[in-house]
Amino acid sequence: MIRKLIVPFFVLFLTSTFLHADQTSDAKIVLSKYFEALKVYDTTIMSDLMHPEALAQFKGVFNGALNGPKSDLAKLKILPLFKVGTVEEFKKISNKDVYKSYNDMVVNARPEILKIMKESQFSIVTSDIQKGIAYFTYNMTLNIDGQIVNENVVQKLKLNNGNWMLLLPEDAETSIAIIANKYK
Repeated sequence: MIRKLIVPFFVLFLTSTFLHADQTSDAKIVLSKYFEALKVYDTTIMSDLMHPEALAQFKGVFNGALNGPKSDLAKLKILPLFKVGTVEEFKKISNKDVYKSYNDMVVNARPEILKIMKESQFSIVTSDIQKGIAYFTYNMTLNIDGQIVNENVVQKLKLNNGNWMLLLPEDAETSIAIIANKYK
């Protein structure tokens, strides 16, 4: 009797192990594409790899600022960044285009980022999948004016229609928290 139970359990264990490894591999491929896009700072590819929930979260901060207690200040500061004159025009911009435009603005304001990112290096340190979220810790090495900076970053990915897509990285979470706080 025990022998009959061991074989199916063993098959289930192997199947789940291979499925987990396959999912991790698929998520790692997406993360590698993101690294490639970062190196050339291709904001179109970067935004294409972002999960719709992350893009909505990103745009939501600007929506909150434009409709919050300091909306007059937000309108003066935020609308010109996206080359629109009204909140209604801003609302028509897709979540993906808000993310892309914001990143384009950052690099336009600080063109040295292109050189830094071109010379950047990324290496995955750990990976794990828990409750439908893939967690990767990677080391990012940047050369900033001759000074080497190493930073460990946790990047989360989530499935969307069967495809792994990136959630907001920690630095984007920090940026949007600063924006949200500024217009409270």
